[in-house]
Amino acid sequence: MPALSPSARRVSLLCLIGALNLVSILPTSAAQQSIPPPTPAAFAAASEAMRAGIEAAGRNDLATAHAQFARAVELAPQAEPAHAALGSILLTQGDLQSALQELQTAHQLSSDDLPTTLNLARTQAALGHPTEALTLFRQALASPAPPTLTPDELIAYAATLAATGDLPHAESQLTQAVTQTPDSAPLQDALGTLLAQSNHIDQALPHFQQATILDPTS
Repeated sequence: MPALSPSARRVSLLCLIGALNLVSILPTSAAQQSIPPPTPAAFAAASEAMRAGIEAAGRNDLATAHAQFARAVELAPQAEPAHAALGSILLTQGDLQSALQELQTAHQLSSDDLPTTLNLARTQAALGHPTEALTLFRQALASPAPPTLTPDELIAYAATLAATGDLPHAESQLTQAVTQTPDSAPLQDALGTLLAQSNHIDQALPHFQQATILDPTS
């Protein structure tokens, strides 16, 4: 079973904070939409489901994590961390349409949640929606405390930039990332792919070779 990506792990940590006190983060939008709040017993059960899901994610049991986070969403549909956690697991599992639905809900409930914004951006990019993805990446990077993108996020961001016609910026982002993290096979491969798309084959080959050395199975 594949390991959780850094983004998935980061969202899981965020969800742990939310799971400890779901009641305190009940969004005002829920009340405005006249959604009945869950009972205290439902919130307690949702918090327990979040804890169980985070523990399962930590040991790479994605199926159990999925089931527990889905239960948390069912019990506390107004709680952004539950939707964010389920969306993160769905993204890791490759269920992009379902991930999109959960992450959009989480983003609507808390638009300033950076990990959710980045995971939603990655999902939009993977679904071939570069304009939507770029808007989300820019929103996250323009925050007062901009995040340091993980390799997965950088690759998606660069692909989005390239798809929207900003090849120089995409190449700059990946070149800087490879310089900082030269032992990342995905980053090496992504930079090689971008350079090849720009017809810089001679520059691309060393990155493909390095990616193969770092991960012969890639």
